[in-house]
Amino acid sequence: ADEYDRSFLKLNPHLAIITSVDADHLDIYKNANAMHEAFAEFANKVSESGAVFLHSGIGLSAKAKEINYSLDDNTADLYATNLYIENGTYIFDVVYKGKTLGTVRSPYPGHHNITNAIAAIGIGLEMGIEWKKIVDSIGTFAGVKRRFEYHIKRDDRVYIDDYAHHPTEIKACVG
Repeated sequence: ADEYDRSFLKLNPHLAIITSVDADHLDIYKNANAMHEAFAEFANKVSESGAVFLHSGIGLSAKAKEINYSLDDNTADLYATNLYIENGTYIFDVVYKGKTLGTVRSPYPGHHNITNAIAAIGIGLEMGIEWKKIVDSIGTFAGVKRRFEYHIKRDDRVYIDDYAHHPTEIKACVG
């Protein structure tokens, strides 16, 4: 769901992931506080029998079950540990509620993308999808158009297209 035009407030999801409430689209929202309030409203639209995955430190709460996730915050409910890169593949273990579930391999680059993968893993777990299917799906995910999309990837030249358009996204892409 896109927060751009507030259309996400028309949804009544069973499961949701909120990755960020950074000030963006200030042409629609008067200020950062108004945007934060809209996300709080969205979080409370998630059915009470569902779950909201909130990036650690996001500062929201919901009526539904809250599951905090993070790249490496071991105080979160769901996070990665033992992260390393091997031949361009990110490899990490997933910990959920204090239990190490197993190792995941992701060909999609960037810590922000691994953080998103962790949230997606949480959704899969919440839906009852078996671990092997989740791991296989993350391992074969090819990405989305214009999000860290390689056009040229050679030893002598790399060209990447990314739609990053506000400071946090730009930092994640080039940082």
